[in-house]
Amino acid sequence: MFNSSQYCIFDGHQNSQIQGVCLNASCQNKRPYCHHCRLQHHSQHVNDLKNFEQLNDFSIQLAKVFEEIQNKFFAIQKCLQTLNDQLKELYVNPKTNFNEFNLTDLEKLVFKLLSLNQLSNSALLQNLNDFNKRLSFFNKEGLNQIKANQSGVLSTIKSDINQISNSISANSITLNPVDQNIFHFSEQLTFKGISIQENGKKAVCTGLEWGFAMCEPVILKKGTSRFVFQVCHSNICNLYVGVCHKDKIIQSNYSPNSFQKIGHGAYLIFSTGLILSHLQSEINYQFKGFSYSNNDIIIMEVDMNQQQIVFTHQQKQQQITMKLDVSQDLYPYAELCFGSSVQILQI
Repeated sequence: MFNSSQYCIFDGHQNSQIQGVCLNASCQNKRPYCHHCRLQHHSQHVNDLKNFEQLNDFSIQLAKVFEEIQNKFFAIQKCLQTLNDQLKELYVNPKTNFNEFNLTDLEKLVFKLLSLNQLSNSALLQNLNDFNKRLSFFNKEGLNQIKANQSGVLSTIKSDINQISNSISANSITLNPVDQNIFHFSEQLTFKGISIQENGKKAVCTGLEWGFAMCEPVILKKGTSRFVFQVCHSNICNLYVGVCHKDKIIQSNYSPNSFQKIGHGAYLIFSTGLILSHLQSEINYQFKGFSYSNNDIIIMEVDMNQQQIVFTHQQKQQQITMKLDVSQDLYPYAELCFGSSVQILQI
């Protein structure tokens, strides 16, 4: 349908009704056309002339492209914001007086420094530099294309944005927050006859009762942390390995009796296959895990993003997954009986 207010402005075209627009990117004439314009100005590209109904369809099609580009922008912003949040957690004020901190907080600061040192030797800085160059180039070229009214501007922008987005994912601009070498059993966080040996890499129960040992530092609240325990115990003595909420365990006075109800603060697997879950009543205090024995190796991966811990029996290649309350601090943890031990391995 024609709009009665849209008439051709060219001399000699007798104020004719506008029929549509020209979408040829190279055309140097006015975009709206009448039947005189069709012959005089657009005869070489008549297939690019669209009536208003076709123009509306074209607009709807490009609106989808615009939305896709915008979604890509949001994805890139989210990725960069996540990276920025991770980096903020690793910042250590250069004016810090390290000798004023208690041992636990000092461990956390040292871990941050070691993580930053790891990043300084990684591909992160180069990836960010390449990304910045690519983004600057895209910004300049995209603006030039729009100003020059060149063909396929949105398609080109879409292609460039896809390349930038894929570059972020492919180069894995992420932090590896925990080095398993950092975890060690803490002299301050043991209970009942636990001997810490080999520079904190081994906990041995020397008492006649159950002993309890936690590792430090606290597990970071972002990314995935991995640690590996090798267990040593006899057939008449069992043990637990996993993670816990330190304050909950201390409040319970390290009592195994508290584990029969959820909310006890632990996520552990017993050597007999018994599961202890702070959150999940359907598996807590149930034999729903795998069993393990002397010299077996248990791999534990804490995924803060997925809010879960995955236990893997290395020899049997069996797994069990538990949900985690990530709002509270988590620490690697073991409960040992007389003569048993747990060693942290690097594998």
